[in-house]
Amino acid sequence: MLRSKFYRTFLIVLLTLVVGLPACSENSSKRTIYFWQSEFNLDSADYASFHQLRIERVYIRYFDIDWSYPTRQAIPVAPVQFKEIPSSGFDWIPCVFITQRTFINLPPDELNNLANKTLLLIDKLSLEAGIQPKEIQMDCDWNESTRPSYFLFLDTIRSALKEKDIQLSATIRLHQVKYPEITGIPPVDRGMLMAYNLDPVGKLETQNAIFSHQTLRQYLHPETSYPLPLDLVLPVFSWGVLFRDGELIQLIPSLDEEQPELRKQAKQLENFLWQLQQDGFIAGIPVYKYDLIRLESVIPDTLVHAAKTINNTNLTFRTIGVYHYHQNLFNHFSIDELETVYQAFP
Repeated sequence: MLRSKFYRTFLIVLLTLVVGLPACSENSSKRTIYFWQSEFNLDSADYASFHQLRIERVYIRYFDIDWSYPTRQAIPVAPVQFKEIPSSGFDWIPCVFITQRTFINLPPDELNNLANKTLLLIDKLSLEAGIQPKEIQMDCDWNESTRPSYFLFLDTIRSALKEKDIQLSATIRLHQVKYPEITGIPPVDRGMLMAYNLDPVGKLETQNAIFSHQTLRQYLHPETSYPLPLDLVLPVFSWGVLFRDGELIQLIPSLDEEQPELRKQAKQLENFLWQLQQDGFIAGIPVYKYDLIRLESVIPDTLVHAAKTINNTNLTFRTIGVYHYHQNLFNHFSIDELETVYQAFP
């Protein structure tokens, strides 16, 4: 009887300890993904993939803000069109991209007006989509000259959102993490660290502007920290960089070497560089003989390797995300490969 009671007590204690342990297979960081297209038409198959990857929130591009030289004002560009209502099973975070030239040209006394118009359009689109956001994100690659205007704009937005208990986040580039004393710390609740677009896209000699592990290591070291709570987003996209006479002409989204129009009209010069052999069109974009196209993409192993560098810093992240979801994503990244990328972070 005493032995039986001992074993029962032992099992109860053991089960209590086991249940109390965290699951080793689960990451503490939540998973996110960006949707950066002007037409929203996700369906049940897309959501099934999100659930399989345990994605909890989606950052969705609402519109851009650019400077109109003819009208001398900041204007919204290509607001998202909701062909489908977003699923209620995810947190949806509205995002607004703002060009630098907007803040270069906008008079300071117009910043409050721009902030109010931005919030009104966000509210309009959220109502249309049935989204009640807990966070709104601003995306602008500010510099020393645009910092005062951009930060004042952010401060105005944040004050208005506080009344609604909505957080404001802003994208953070790696150079802004390395040189915070020069670039300043944006007045927001959180930052989204963008670990991509690391090298100059307009230089012909650049091999891959989207991502370079060598460049990443130039920005991060074991002591790297940042005074804002951070999230992290990694690249899972590709593009073609079109050059004519050595000058950048245009980016061609999602272009890769399997594109029939490219293989038919261009000759591969190097691993990443193609030269047009005739005039024509690629993805609806006019190209001319002797134009050059640099193909850029990222493979899963590169991101897993990069995770070691990022994890070897003082930076911590609430969420780990990828940019961006599109219909051809799983032709380049399988579910298992994306899972490996997410699992590379604690």
